[in-house]
Amino acid sequence: MRDILWIALCMIGALMLYELKYQVHTAHETTLKLERELRHEREQLHMAEVEWTYVSRPERVAALAQTHLQLTPIAPEQIMQRDTVFSALTFPEQPTIHPHHHAVALPQGVR
Repeated sequence: MRDILWIALCMIGALMLYELKYQVHTAHETTLKLERELRHEREQLHMAEVEWTYVSRPERVAALAQTHLQLTPIAPEQIMQRDTVFSALTFPEQPTIHPHHHAVALPQGVR
């Protein structure tokens, strides 16, 4: 009877060891896959950085701006003092909401 118990315990231990080996193997395969994906993502990031460095060169951006934006130099009369900027701005009149009514009073001339 004792021998059967020891054989059963050894078999259970062997099955547990096999299951553990399988779990370790699966975890190792997953780790390798994630490392490959990470390496690929790092290469893609590096390529994006290289491309961004190439396309954002100041001389290239200046040439594209010259070609496509048709910018003109700023005239002296376009320059304002900071304090006069807000006084030069005009804002549209906002609708007034009366506290006791559900209607909105529209600005003059708006229908």
